[in-house]
Amino acid sequence: MHKPAEISIQEWEEIMRVPEVQNLWDIKYGDTTEAFVAKTYGSRYVFESKSRIVSGDMYVLYSDTPRPKTICLVRKSTGLEVMN
Repeated sequence: MHKPAEISIQEWEEIMRVPEVQNLWDIKYGDTTEAFVAKTYGSRYVFESKSRIVSGDMYVLYSDTPRPKTICLVRKSTGLEVMN
């Protein structure tokens, strides 16, 4: 069974630097991590595919807006990437 884990403040800061997240949530220079976290639901999972092609931490984010935004990120050796 895969259970979600809490996202640390350092992980939230890293998530906010992903260009796709910045565009989707309209994050601007000077926006605080606390403000972003206050309007976003997020969980971290330890992700490992059966094919072992993709593995690492996976982050699922969901906004609390009337038109919800959702994104999945996976940690790769190069950093966080949007999961297609």
